[in-house]
Amino acid sequence: MKEIFLWLLNSSVSAAWLLPAILAARLLLCRNSRKFSCLLWALLAIRLLLPAGVESPFSVLPTTAPIQQESFDRLPELAQMNTPAETQASDIPDLTALQNLQLELQVESKPDLLDILAAIWLVGFLGMLAYAIVGSLILKKRLAPSLPVRLNIYTCDYIEEPFVFGVLQPKIYLPSCLKPEELSHVLAHEEAHLRRKDNLWKPLAFLLLALYWFDPLLWIAYYYFCRDVEVACDEAVIRDLDVSEKAAYSRTLLRYSTPKVLMKMPLAFGEKDVTHRIKSIFRYRKPTAWLAGLGVCVIVILSVCFLTDPVHAVPGEKTSEPVNLLLIGKYGTEEPNAKAIVLATLDPAKKELKLTAFPAWTYLEFSNLRDTKNAVHSGSTSLTLGYRLGQIWNGEQGGMTLLSECLMDNFGIPIHGSLEIDQDVLIGIVDAFGGIDTEEGKLGGAEVCAYQYTSLPEESLYAPAERQITILKAILDTCQALPMDQLSKLSDTVLPLLTTDMDNAQLEEYANELLPLFSSLTIQTQLCPDRASATESLISSLQHTFLIPDIEKCRKILGTNS
Repeated sequence: MKEIFLWLLNSSVSAAWLLPAILAARLLLCRNSRKFSCLLWALLAIRLLLPAGVESPFSVLPTTAPIQQESFDRLPELAQMNTPAETQASDIPDLTALQNLQLELQVESKPDLLDILAAIWLVGFLGMLAYAIVGSLILKKRLAPSLPVRLNIYTCDYIEEPFVFGVLQPKIYLPSCLKPEELSHVLAHEEAHLRRKDNLWKPLAFLLLALYWFDPLLWIAYYYFCRDVEVACDEAVIRDLDVSEKAAYSRTLLRYSTPKVLMKMPLAFGEKDVTHRIKSIFRYRKPTAWLAGLGVCVIVILSVCFLTDPVHAVPGEKTSEPVNLLLIGKYGTEEPNAKAIVLATLDPAKKELKLTAFPAWTYLEFSNLRDTKNAVHSGSTSLTLGYRLGQIWNGEQGGMTLLSECLMDNFGIPIHGSLEIDQDVLIGIVDAFGGIDTEEGKLGGAEVCAYQYTSLPEESLYAPAERQITILKAILDTCQALPMDQLSKLSDTVLPLLTTDMDNAQLEEYANELLPLFSSLTIQTQLCPDRASATESLISSLQHTFLIPDIEKCRKILGTNS
């Protein structure tokens, strides 16, 4: 239901740009036939019913992003986050916030603002439908004693005004008190309604009004649509009448004028501002060819400008470039190593999050190793050993920086920032969720760490990375199920506990881009190198078996082979 309501909101916004143009066009075509005004309202109906228009460079609609569910949720307040320097001041993260968060994430979520608004819309929509259905049933009961006159024309003692009633099988109902001299006027008007299929168009217009009852502009549009429909039928009747006959027709209108009820369903003879209709009758002149041509041009122009979408403006998508963030899982206390190395690629336009896990024992060339004397060294080693050397020689962020440079140099992939997560923080996150479901069953935080970071002697070098990517996706899947307010709170709690080479402005930018999309992201996982793009080989000098990657195949996996 929320999705329907959001779609209606966005359609309403698009239509809001068209309605003023229609009202202006009506003034421009005031001396033309009202048939053109009715066609203008058809354009509005098309705009309201179309999920998306055809892209056109002539569209005048703005390229603003559509309203999304996240617009009703609280965005993360990252301004108050600790700076990276503050975060790194302590080697042991303060997990009190995570412990306090545990209960909050496990309580039953309450309905959000969008749920409440969607429920209110549904009540209003059903209420208007009920109004129309009950009113039609009551009127149908009153018409039960009607007597047929001829074909689809009936007379009834219990009605005071003539009208057309019925959608699929419409009938003309006449009051028994109708005078003979008035009969021709009334029948000509009502038969004009039937020729124009107004018995179909007016219920459709009412249905649109019921769907968009929350939009005051649509109420204005419905009022003018109903008025234009009646004037168009009046024009069809008086087209060939002289002044005296027009006067007689006007007197009939006055006699059977009805109160101005906006949601009146039958096509009654005397409804919708009789005074305005009489003035229109006496001002009416047969439109000339150039006026008709003007009307056609106006309709074509409005169709091209308002029924099309701006080029490259696809609902729900942004034009942001993909962002690559390196996620490093640190394991160990005194001398932590990079046991989990994952590249997270966010593509906002495609609403995709791709997780690429690099096995820790992947053997690559490091060209920027700087020792304690700032001397530059080149050589090859594994990702985890390179990380450790970077920490030893270059301080707290040395390993993180070295890994980023290594992956960029070897695979040609840009990395926009790095984040390190300590094992204790990971344990706190998993415990806050009440555990994570794995192939081994439901595991707590400490068990998850042991499961994904511990390598068994008999297993492949790929196995830990496969477990790590599985665990990370399970955590993200759990996060996707959280309401936006809880997800934002989790972000606010966790981010200050991470070590990062990004400043607050960058973190805020990426968080504001990711969080609104997070619940709708498609998450994909892969290994690089995978089993088809590397070989296991013993490096005797290091007394360890490593994965020797095929760089070109790895570039194809990462999409950087060009």
